[in-house]
Amino acid sequence: MPPLVSVLIPIYNVAPYLREAVESILKQSYQHLEIIMINDGSTDGSFEIAKEFQLDNRVQLYTQENKGKSAALHKGFEIATGKYFYLFDSDDILEKNAIEDCIRMMEQDDLDILGFSSESFCDEDIDFKFKVDRYQREDTPLLSGKEFIEKYLLTKTYMVSVCHYIAKKSIVDENGIKFIDRIPHQDETFTFDLFFHAKNVRAIKDKYYKRRYRADSIMTKKKSTVNAVALLKVNAHFEKNYANYGPGKQYIKKLHRRISQLIMKHNLPYSVMDDFDFSIPLKYRIKYLPKRFKTKLR
Repeated sequence: MPPLVSVLIPIYNVAPYLREAVESILKQSYQHLEIIMINDGSTDGSFEIAKEFQLDNRVQLYTQENKGKSAALHKGFEIATGKYFYLFDSDDILEKNAIEDCIRMMEQDDLDILGFSSESFCDEDIDFKFKVDRYQREDTPLLSGKEFIEKYLLTKTYMVSVCHYIAKKSIVDENGIKFIDRIPHQDETFTFDLFFHAKNVRAIKDKYYKRRYRADSIMTKKKSTVNAVALLKVNAHFEKNYANYGPGKQYIKKLHRRISQLIMKHNLPYSVMDDFDFSIPLKYRIKYLPKRFKTKLR
């Protein structure tokens, strides 16, 4: 019997897109799936739409009060029984042969993680610019997870978003890997943790995933203190777990730059840093202070 793949789908207020997204999973050429949908307190009819899919005996549907995407995924992991897992966003689309092709490669090479590429699309008139090739990676050789991080961390081939990976569930279970609750950017720690503990990994350039950009999504919303706090929590995770690991140091340096630019460029209050062991380096204060001052004058 082919290995079972657990597809985890957190759902929150995606009614216009949910049918198309879930159908792209149900119509996969690889059929040995358990599809776990977790409704995270939707208020727009998403739960009612999700119930329609229960006619397929591979689908399990759960609902909870709104606790955030991370909590929904943690619930999914508790339920999942597959050898492999795939985390799927409920407004995106997966190519029909994606899971079949990936599982064939994973079984052939005993992979813990397989990464693939995606293409972005926008079906709404939104004021957001993105690069078409933003999620295009290169083919890589077979590597350990740490070797992959060390070689590709600061390149496009290392992608933070978990929707670009199928992985063995045992890595999560055996190493207690969790998302940080109730923040955007939750994939940044999860993906790094996953690779850090993986033995055999690969990435391929094939575009199996179609990523939707829509109004009011995490990707397109204006940056705010929520984003700053999220990145500060991500930084705290890396400082605690990877401060003495070479690639971890590189990522911490990158996070320091991102956090500093976010706070200064978007005129966020310095008080956002009060609960964290973090201060903006002087060079960023000097660089962005004139812009910050002008913004305040407006």
